[in-house]
Amino acid sequence: MFESFGHVGGVERFSRTRYVADSAGRLHCYDSDGARKIIHPAGRKLRILTK
Repeated sequence: MFESFGHVGGVERFSRTRYVADSAGRLHCYDSDGARKIIHPAGRKLRILTK
């Protein structure tokens, strides 16, 4: 999934994030280098917008 991280010089920039669910229902988020960025708890609601 690609996520917007803001505008730089008037151009919207995106980064790639990989989401992996564990057995407890948490989402582990990894950046394009493979480093873990964040763990979302199982009760959190994420909204995904598509075009």
